[in-house]
Amino acid sequence: MGGALEQATISPRDRLDSAAGRMRSAPGRWGTLTATLIATLLLSGAPGASAADPVDVGVVDASGAVFDWGINNESNGGAYFGGCNFLSAGIAGDTGSARVWTHADGFYRTQDGNTTIVRPTADGTDLTTPTWDTRCTTPDGTSVNGKTTSATDSYTQTRIRITGGTGTLDPTTGTADITWDGSFTVAYYGGMTYWSASNPHLIVNPDGTGTVTVTATGYAADMNDTSVWGALTPREITIATLTDVTVTAAGLTVTPDYLGITVPDTIDGRNPQPEPTTDNEPWWGAFPESFLTFQLDTGQSSYWYTTAGTAGSIQPRKPPLPLTISFSDDDPIEVAPSIVTSPQSTEIPAGETASFTVAATGTDLHYRWEYAVPADSMDEVWLLVEEAAAGPQLVLDVTADLDQRRYRVVVSNTLGEVTSESATLTVTGSSPSGTVDPPVDVGVVDASGAVFDWGINNESNGGAYFGGCNFLSAGIAGDTGSARVWTHADGFYRTQDGNTTIVRPTADGTDLTTPTWDTRCTTPDGTSVNGKTTSATDSYTQTRIRITGGTGTLDPTTGTADITWDGSFTVAYYGGMTYWSASNPHLIVNPDGTGTVTVTATGYAADMNDTSVWGALTPREITIATLTDVTVTAAGLTVTPDYLGITVPDTIDGRNPQPEPTTDNEPWWGAFPESFLTFQLDTGQSSYWYTTAGTAGSIQPRKPPLPLTICANEDCAVPSQAGSGDASSAVTVSQNVVLPPGPILLSADVALVPSAAAPDEVIIVRRLSRVVTTAADNRHLVLSAGALVASLGMLTLVCAGGATLFASGLLGRRR
Repeated sequence: MGGALEQATISPRDRLDSAAGRMRSAPGRWGTLTATLIATLLLSGAPGASAADPVDVGVVDASGAVFDWGINNESNGGAYFGGCNFLSAGIAGDTGSARVWTHADGFYRTQDGNTTIVRPTADGTDLTTPTWDTRCTTPDGTSVNGKTTSATDSYTQTRIRITGGTGTLDPTTGTADITWDGSFTVAYYGGMTYWSASNPHLIVNPDGTGTVTVTATGYAADMNDTSVWGALTPREITIATLTDVTVTAAGLTVTPDYLGITVPDTIDGRNPQPEPTTDNEPWWGAFPESFLTFQLDTGQSSYWYTTAGTAGSIQPRKPPLPLTISFSDDDPIEVAPSIVTSPQSTEIPAGETASFTVAATGTDLHYRWEYAVPADSMDEVWLLVEEAAAGPQLVLDVTADLDQRRYRVVVSNTLGEVTSESATLTVTGSSPSGTVDPPVDVGVVDASGAVFDWGINNESNGGAYFGGCNFLSAGIAGDTGSARVWTHADGFYRTQDGNTTIVRPTADGTDLTTPTWDTRCTTPDGTSVNGKTTSATDSYTQTRIRITGGTGTLDPTTGTADITWDGSFTVAYYGGMTYWSASNPHLIVNPDGTGTVTVTATGYAADMNDTSVWGALTPREITIATLTDVTVTAAGLTVTPDYLGITVPDTIDGRNPQPEPTTDNEPWWGAFPESFLTFQLDTGQSSYWYTTAGTAGSIQPRKPPLPLTICANEDCAVPSQAGSGDASSAVTVSQNVVLPPGPILLSADVALVPSAAAPDEVIIVRRLSRVVTTAADNRHLVLSAGALVASLGMLTLVCAGGATLFASGLLGRRR
């Protein structure tokens, strides 16, 4: 480029060279549109020059050109299912079915080769990269999940940025020919359908027209039938057509064609393009024909042209955003750190070496390894591993005193830091750290005011395949009338009812608080668990049931207990599609250390294969937990209910079978008590209460019960039950006459009122009677039906506009 400009002799060209250089050296944030305008003005201001008589600066070498495009706001917007649509760097792998992506898949990337996913910082002065946790938020951190409007807080402003272009620009003839070596993926509905584009090729012709072509790959999908899945044959498509392009030595900025374009008759999309009107004129149009043809196979066809919808719907998000081609000498944009694989627990004999390894992504990463020593206290103090090298692997000489130490790593750069899950070092043959004090003979203890504290299991607080999450609610929930997701307006969700309060740790873990309707599906630090069907710590909310006012006795001498509570709670799965309630827990501990917790169970009959099934169940007494090796003290007890190693009885014909135990599933393989499983056959939740097929990264490790804590009276505090999603990390606390340690007790008589804010509701199925939806487009109704099929394995029927009946089903999906 320098050589071409040296041929010019008039000063405006020198001004152009200077301006272009300044814009390249500025951290790429002036905005290329500004650069192009300045360059054009400088040229047009030359003596004797005009728009019709451009200055001849010759052919410009486009080496290093930058391709910068957000495609459209819909590709970064809130979605009806799966949280949001998003962009990812590189070509994503095969999920194997139409399902929402998980972090564990490893498909989401913000950098791959020359491609980086960027967006503005909150103050708009710079560019940054999103992370897995922030991919569905605006630059200021506002979640776009489920926001299907055209409002500015419904899309994330994320863009694709591919560097290293090769080719030429010719401002004199107004032509360009540049190719980029890079790929990106566009995921809709959280990844239920996605496709990839590789090696964009820009052509601009002398008449100002042009195209951007890519090699497109992806997977066949069908919103009406989620059993459809298969790799598509790679093909070259035109992703953008261009008109009135102005090419300058600094590059170009142009908004691809869309407005006013009619969908060709060859495109039989899922939903029709309506007639243009004065109302939809600002956003009415379509992407190029070959692109639409490709999207027929991905299932996204009608998302790339105008369908029915108002100015407040998603329709104004569909037109393309400006495409910018520029030059930049900036350093590569820094990518925030993200944990791909955490260190794994290991057993090593004393005298050998142990290693822990983390896999992380990001630029200029720094690693800080930490450890926590085992202790009877739940207070967790993490200390720096002094001997650790600043890298992704920690190697230790194993000695007996390291037994049961937990290790983790903090990965950081200037954009922030992330902490891995912890891993435990077990030194083979060494004695477990800590001792249990013998019970003190204090006689029979009056348990008046005893506290019942239990999180049940992480699955009952975890992200769900549909409906956002599973959650706990105080009291007995009313009748929704059908298998549907709860709404705030139902009034069924409560954090306090009588003696029962729903609690969880505060973000810093030093106290207890209560969630609200808006935070019921978030972790204590505010991270959404919606749709996260993994065993990761960010996939469950750490919520617990807390019932005060128990009556009965504890006898540390004989090791027995008999306490009853007057209180109820509800366990809602799939956002409330299926739920049940338990009342008046009764704890019995026998002299041999065995015991039970029984409840009166109520709920509603449901069937994941047939959502028309609904009806009140007959109340019955069931055993919700069996106990072994219980140590009763004057302060109470903490015990993890039986589950591991328990086989599902032949009398339980659950929806999915319990697989054979293996060395892989041993840490979480088991089942809840028989009478409880029998009850769950009627609620439709049967196979969520025992091990079914799944890996360590699936929901299976979330199923084993969490520790149950009983405090003798309301003056004691209870330990956190956060866990890690791994059955082997369940909390155990040594008990003696000293009160169990833990967070500060939340007063049971404090009135805690949920937030009055009510988010927009999505599709609700009501036994074929009607559909309630905020969407104006029938495709959303059918997609939600398809999402139910994919997630629940059920037959879904919805009545859409025009009284058209859609049916779709896929039976026998494993959970």
